[in-house]
Amino acid sequence: MQKLETSLRKSLEGCRRLAVLGIGSELCADDAAGILLVRQLCSRISAQPLGTLEYEGFEGGNAPENATGFIAAFQPTHILMVDAAEIGTPVGSCREISPAEIPEVCFSTHTLPLKIIIDYLGKATGAVISVIGIQPGNLDFGNRPTPEVRNGVRRLMRLLHKVMGECDGEAPRISRSGSANL
Repeated sequence: MQKLETSLRKSLEGCRRLAVLGIGSELCADDAAGILLVRQLCSRISAQPLGTLEYEGFEGGNAPENATGFIAAFQPTHILMVDAAEIGTPVGSCREISPAEIPEVCFSTHTLPLKIIIDYLGKATGAVISVIGIQPGNLDFGNRPTPEVRNGVRRLMRLLHKVMGECDGEAPRISRSGSANL
């Protein structure tokens, strides 16, 4: 997690308005990792505000393109996408994935390739875009997320809360909106 923390600090440098997009299918076990992260992060931030950082969480589900209009309207300086991804690490572990790497990383439950969504949001918002992959262990339909992925989501949530709490912003505004799956 130390390497991820360093990477996130660099990626979120200068962040004033952060959009976090959770991606995945709640019906396919560990593929729900991105959705779980957004829900936990929004819940925790509502209870413990992050100073002056403006933040919104978006549940993109398996059609994250449905949230792009809401994200663009929010006008973020930074966008963080979180999804289950085959990253070749132990189940539940996380790492930042360069947008340039996306074609070589397996993101399989989306209606549009993630690379297209990244390119669109980059052009529509001018935001710095980062992607975090969480290694799944089980993607079977109808199963719940594994304990390893649930624990990985909790660790990532705590790390994001820590890093985002150190961002400088202009005015407090914390909410959860723009969800295709709320």
